[in-house]
Amino acid sequence: MHVHSDPTSVYTGRPVLDERGIALGAISDIVYDELGQPEYLVVDPGIFRASHYVPVDGSRATPNGEVVVPWDKCWFKQAPKANGQHFLSSLDRHLLAVHYA
Repeated sequence: MHVHSDPTSVYTGRPVLDERGIALGAISDIVYDELGQPEYLVVDPGIFRASHYVPVDGSRATPNGEVVVPWDKCWFKQAPKANGQHFLSSLDRHLLAVHYA
């Protein structure tokens, strides 16, 4: 995914599709690593559903403005849920690394 100077504002609200083109939700936030690089997308699947983290690595933007991630919807739904502050502890990072390995 091409990253602009402020990727949060550029990508927030964009639809996210799985590797098969099935809608996962929309980007509600981006979590950055300690160097300030985008690391995880926070994807909000909609009302009454928990947001989940999806790695930025491997994702790509389509010409239509959607973001495609290289995982399917079932894998996405099993990913660790996003907490309210969108802050990742070392345990959160470990669980995400294990899930998306």
